[in-house]
Amino acid sequence: MTAQTIVRDLFVYPLKSGRAIPKTRVRLAATGFEWDRHWMAASPDGVFMSQRTEPRLALIQPEIGTDALTLRAPEMAALQVPLQPQGDATQVTWAMHGPSPYIAKLIRF
Repeated sequence: MTAQTIVRDLFVYPLKSGRAIPKTRVRLAATGFEWDRHWMAASPDGVFMSQRTEPRLALIQPEIGTDALTLRAPEMAALQVPLQPQGDATQVTWAMHGPSPYIAKLIRF
């Protein structure tokens, strides 16, 4: 007997705990979908940040371009990060509106 699998939706999450990018097709790499969870946000002391502890991560809309990941969030300037590694972790500061500034390192896997 042969089982049939139907894929109804495909999503890529470039920023772990950020919003998904819906896709009609994806490229499969050795580590999974291309660009899926290649970056994560970490606190200034290096602790991984998730939506459980920082719900504002859900506001970040990622976009994969030809040579950069662009991150957008309400009332903030867009942040572009090169797709190809250029040194160590990139320190970024995003002052999202709320009780405290949103300060994070953006780390590429």
